[in-house]
Amino acid sequence: MDKKNRIRVAVYGIDHNHCEAKIKELKSVPSEFEIAGVYCESERAYKRRIEGHAVYDDLNLFYDKDSFFSLADIDFLLVEPAVPNLLDFAIECLERGYHIHLDKPVGFDLKRWKLALFEAKEKNLLIQMGYMYRYNKGIEYALKRVKEGVFGKVFFISADMSTGLPAWFKNDLENYGVKSPAMYIYGVHLVDLVLSIMGEPDKVQCFSSSTGFGGFHFLDNSFAVFTYPNGIATLKTYCSEIGGWEHREFKVCGEKGTIRVSPIENKMKVEECLDRDVKNPWGPSGRTIDIEEPPYRYLDQFRHFAKMVKEEEKNPYSYEHEYLVEKLTLEACGYGVDDER
Repeated sequence: MDKKNRIRVAVYGIDHNHCEAKIKELKSVPSEFEIAGVYCESERAYKRRIEGHAVYDDLNLFYDKDSFFSLADIDFLLVEPAVPNLLDFAIECLERGYHIHLDKPVGFDLKRWKLALFEAKEKNLLIQMGYMYRYNKGIEYALKRVKEGVFGKVFFISADMSTGLPAWFKNDLENYGVKSPAMYIYGVHLVDLVLSIMGEPDKVQCFSSSTGFGGFHFLDNSFAVFTYPNGIATLKTYCSEIGGWEHREFKVCGEKGTIRVSPIENKMKVEECLDRDVKNPWGPSGRTIDIEEPPYRYLDQFRHFAKMVKEEEKNPYSYEHEYLVEKLTLEACGYGVDDER
């Protein structure tokens, strides 16, 4: 791509755990993206994210909001502050008329989120949520096969996004002030996938507990059940599971077959089994699908968003879908839709 045709982006806030990796991936393809500037929102963010992090050394850093927003010809913004500030930052960007890539989770205030989505829709502004599994090659394959009807009517989904977190990360989670931080941070990805396949459930149940490991007492074990007229989805998010990263799984069961992505990342493996291929219901069955896992996590999101901004492709996710993901995530954390924080 010619330099003059590069996508020009800027980063508003840096204190999200995903921000640095996203900047690294954008910098890895300078022929496609130009990072015009980065806004550091606080001294705390500077000390946590910039000091000792070489990725920022050659970037145009801003500490004054007005100067940052004076940058010209920005195609879209990455909104990457600390999790509790995401919605405030997003609303400000939309009010200023920017397309935004917004990290997750959005927050507790569903009314404000709904109004923000309405404003974006009215202004024809794009919001791309940072749900990276939408662009995971194994998940993409599974969703495509499911939506093509290969597995027939879906009656069960099992989704697991667990991990074993270090103490500093658990400290952040404990300070978010949410009932079930593990489900809040990780489960939102799973909710997005389940909603894409099975739609909005009739009932959401949340089961959470605290291990108490390391002196932390927040709910680090979370399990949610989505109930449908003819189906069930289960979502598991544990943040004290040894080797949890390698056990992440997404499994869809239909009347004609099953597909499983396990692990979802880190040597991803995809298996599918169709009823017509089963010779012995108690014996080995199915096949492994050969899908190459790219050496990056976020880049395909930005490439797709660039096409949406240039009006070469439409956003496959509606504003209504993005609202429901957050609503159901909060319900999976144990909140009623009218609950206050």
